[in-house]
Amino acid sequence: MGKENQVTDDLRIRFSTAARQIPHITGESVHVSAIHRWATRGLAGVKLRTEYAGGHKRTTMRWIRQFFAEVTAAKTGEPVRADTKSSSQSRQEKARKELEAAGI
Repeated sequence: MGKENQVTDDLRIRFSTAARQIPHITGESVHVSAIHRWATRGLAGVKLRTEYAGGHKRTTMRWIRQFFAEVTAAKTGEPVRADTKSSSQSRQEKARKELEAAGI
């Protein structure tokens, strides 16, 4: 079996790679310029999170899903759903609650 180009949630990827991965989330393709626009101007008051790495602006699939959830919340007036939080955030919240319950 050959090496597959799988993008993990937290891998910093170039916008061109992100544009090829978004159809896996939405079922529709987007042009790389849309990702640049989301990162610079934003959409519905929300900007796509990015970082510079290797001389290029990059994002992650997790940040893209969070961006979609935050834009949806901004447009509908509903809070961001809890299942869009990162698993590390969820684990941190669970640990904090367990410590509070134990009185620590």
